[in-house]
Amino acid sequence: MNRKLAIEWLKASYSDLVLIAEIIDNDFLTHMIAFHSQQSIEKAFKAIMG
Repeated sequence: MNRKLAIEWLKASYSDLVLIAEIIDNDFLTHMIAFHSQQSIEKAFKAIMG
């Protein structure tokens, strides 16, 4: 994987983290926090593993 693609994966990962920060205090959205946490980790792994 090239560096540009890795950076795009990291940006996508970060956007999941930003979303989590926005909804973290909403107990109704706990399942969405779990989902976006998993997505962020997966995207970061994709960036690292290439």
